[in-house]
Amino acid sequence: MNLNRKNICGLMLVVLGSTAGFAQEINVSTLGYFTNSAKSLAHYDSNTSMGYGVGVGYRYYLGPKWSIGAEVNYQHTNLDFIQRNAKGSLSTTDMDNDMYEFRYKTQNLKEQVSYNTLQIPITIQYETQGTVRWYVQTGVGIGILTGNQKSTIKMNDLRTSGYYPEWNAELNGPSFMGFGSFGHQKQEVDLKLENRISWLFETGIKQDLGNKQSFYIGAFVDLGLNDMGKNIDKNNHIPVAITSDLDNPLAFSSLWTQTENKNNKLQNYNVGIKLRYSFNL
Repeated sequence: MNLNRKNICGLMLVVLGSTAGFAQEINVSTLGYFTNSAKSLAHYDSNTSMGYGVGVGYRYYLGPKWSIGAEVNYQHTNLDFIQRNAKGSLSTTDMDNDMYEFRYKTQNLKEQVSYNTLQIPITIQYETQGTVRWYVQTGVGIGILTGNQKSTIKMNDLRTSGYYPEWNAELNGPSFMGFGSFGHQKQEVDLKLENRISWLFETGIKQDLGNKQSFYIGAFVDLGLNDMGKNIDKNNHIPVAITSDLDNPLAFSSLWTQTENKNNKLQNYNVGIKLRYSFNL
């Protein structure tokens, strides 16, 4: 019985000793990236824009070369979509219940979708040995949305009119009815997005600074896997519509709330640079 206890205690000491021999790493990071839509949209061009983030992380070494890690990063992302020489129409009724066709046209329609996330990457990493090491890591990330998600819609040289087929007449005013030349217009609308899931890949150089400290510089790809706009109600027909508010007769809607885009997925990819300072426990 005593022998068994000694064996068990000896085995525990070996396990603890071997585990303690592997490093545990704490790091802080900053990153900047280019982001764009992963899907092409009919009638819209997607523009590359900038995003940024900061974070903290923990990494546990399984051996001299292999480790697993987790981080929490705060990230801000904008997605830009542009439609040039946009125009459209919609059949509706006026205050007197007369049928007419509401028409609009604008030189440029630009929409920017903005959201913030707490990005939680879980990765496995391989690195070489030496003072300057090459590393590569991959894994998955869960982006938990924080704050409000919004879309900023801008229209240049916006012009609207109402065509009444009964009288074969097109009205270009008055403006309180939503007809006329409105120049440059800007509105913000709220969007209800889903949390983001992504595949991550990063590679770069790890420089040993001495005193159990290191500095990483790497390039990464962050590819969105799910449709963040899956549960958005798509019940709008055109980007601009007439309201009953005489002081604000026009209302804009996001392209992600329009019926013609009901089969489009809101996905994006990020390509950027990540800087990381780390120290071993």
